[in-house]
Parts: sequence; structure tokens; C-alpha cells
Amino acid sequence: MRRILLVVVAFAAWFRVQAGEPSKAILDYIERYRYIAVEEMINHGIPASITLAQGILESGAGQSELARQSNNHFGIKCHTGWTGDRVFYDDDAKGECFRKYDNAEESFHDHSYFLTSRTRYAELFTLDPTDYKGWAKGLKKAGYATNPEYAERLIKIIEDYDLHIYDKLTPDQLLAMEDHKKMETDPEPEPGPYGEVAEAKGYGKGVFYFNRIPTIIVQQGDTPESIAERHPGRLQQLLKYNDITASTRLEPGTKFYLQPKRNKGINKVVTVKEGATMWTISRDEGVKLSRLYKYNRLEPGQEPATGEVIFLRKKRDTAPALQKSKKETPATRVQKEKPSTKVKEEATPDPNKNNIIMEFEGEDSSDAVEDEGTIKV
Repeated sequence: MRRILLVVVAFAAWFRVQAGEPSKAILDYIERYRYIAVEEMINHGIPASITLAQGILESGAGQSELARQSNNHFGIKCHTGWTGDRVFYDDDAKGECFRKYDNAEESFHDHSYFLTSRTRYAELFTLDPTDYKGWAKGLKKAGYATNPEYAERLIKIIEDYDLHIYDKLTPDQLLAMEDHKKMETDPEPEPGPYGEVAEAKGYGKGVFYFNRIPTIIVQQGDTPESIAERHPGRLQQLLKYNDITASTRLEPGTKFYLQPKRNKGINKVVTVKEGATMWTISRDEGVKLSRLYKYNRLEPGQEPATGEVIFLRKKRDTAPALQKSKKETPATRVQKEKPSTKVKEEATPDPNKNNIIMEFEGEDSSDAVEDEGTIKV
């Protein structure tokens, strides 16, 4: 796919790369998106260097009209089956349909899905993940772009900006490197009242980054549905990100996440306050609830006693003391509301029939058995 309708800044940035002069626009782009590129590499097997180089090339380092107005950083067209928002631009032909995203992160996620879900790119995933040259040539061969120099351009960007170093990192290693660099060179930023340190651009008003997660603060009257209305089509994702159900009552002044929580917290540990639960700690610290249970050697539903220390970044040696009485949390209600199965036998078994019927709570099981001896699930 070719870059389309790039603004003058993007063209200038590209020519500076050709001349060997580092581009501030590209350096800023790498700084902003390298973490998500490494995450996508770990989750899907696409070299981070390739993801970053494609994003830089296809979006003009985030300066193209398609990237700025539609958050499409990879020039991905609609194709058959795309049901999301769309925009139309002249590219290989006039008025071609391109995908539109709510934010840049969605574009990165969809780029990974696009490559992993199409058979023409399957051969790429047999390559060594550090073989960025093979990936660049393979993308061109598979038809990702029409430009005959596409592979060479990707390789040049990767080598000019040493993007291949990210192919050997995990997200935690990258985070540790950035934290170390920050401690050495930058003063600690003054956090806002909720711990926010930067506005999350592309997500709309009132969204900031906390623990590298786009976050909002729940306002009076907010519900999961009302928040989802500001982020169309994402209710089920938002419920999953926050370990809640659609009926969960949100507490004003608390954090609500628009992307998955992280595997590790900003702090190393936190002390359990009166009334706190593993779910509220997960919410307040931006750490996945499943990780908190694992780090602290607890089972889902177990709650630490007040005053205990909860680990946010690594596994502890022994589990903390537990509360004497169990508390119901939004997370436990999520578990309760998941469909469960029950197995029952007919009152008068017939040895010539298969008498096992699968019933699902909340569903009509009258058509569970289509024919004698046939189970429908």
C-alpha cells in the first residue's frame, strides 16, 4: 500500500531520511509507538522493527492525512468483511475505501490481525523474528505494497534508526530501559490528582495515560454503557478491560481503562487499605487482576487482609494473610454471570438412546437434542 496524501512535513521528513539526517518526526514516532510495537511482536510474532518501519513509511511518521484524521497508520484498505468506520481517498484508484480507527493503538492491533489472518502472509511467520530483511522482502512479495522499492525503504528505515534492537526485547525489558533512562536524565513529572502524567492523544477530551494505559476518571452518573457510547462498539471490550459487567455500579473519581491493564504496576508494592480488595487494587494500580493473583499466590476470590503488602511487579515468596470473610466484588460477579453447564439424565433412561442433554443457564434447551443419540452443543 502506498502512502497517500502526505502533508509537506511528511515529505520533508522522508527526504531527510534519504539524506542521512535523523528526522525529529520519525524519532518522536518511534518514541511514542515502540512499546506497542514490541507488545504486538510478543503477542503475534511480527518483528517490532517491521511494525515501526511500516508505520513510519505508510503514515509519514504519523503526519499523513489518513493517519491524522482516521488513525490509520498502515494504509490498510477496507477489504471484504470490514464492518468498522471507513473513509475514502484516491490511492491506486480513485475513491478507495480505507479503514478508520478510534485511535492509533487500534490501528496497530488491526495491523497485526491483518497480517496474521491472511494466508498470503503465512510464510512470513516461518522466518526468524529477527530477520527484518526477510520480512521486508516477504511483505513486498505477498503484495502488501505496489511500490517496487517498498522492501528497500523498510530496510533503510530500520537500519537508519536501529529499529532492529526492538526485535530482541520484551515489553518489560523495554519498560525497564525507559525507566532507567528516565531516572538518569529526566526529573520526575508532577502527577495530576489521579496519578496522570500525560494526555492520551487521539482518545478525546479527558483521557490520559496511567501506567501507559489510556484512562478516564469516572464521573457522577457514568455507567459502562454511557462510557461505551463515547467509544462506539467497544462495550464488551471495556467490560473485559475493567473486570466488570454491564450492571456494575461505577464509583465516581475512580479510574476506568480504555485499553487492557498492564502486567506490572508503576510501583513495586502497595499496602492493603481498609475496604480494599484485589479488584480495587487492580483498578487503582492499572495491573491485570489475573497477574495480581499470580504475583501474590492467591486464588480468584481470595482477599488479602488490611495492612498486608501486595506485590505489583513480581511473584512473592509466600501468600499474604487473608480476610476472614469474603467480599463480593465486580470481578466475582463477572465469574457468577458467565454461562455454566449442567448435565442431567432423563427420568426414564432408554438404553438404546444417548440420554445426556447439555443445558445452558439462561437459554432454552428444548432443542438441545436434534435426533436420538445426537448431542447438539
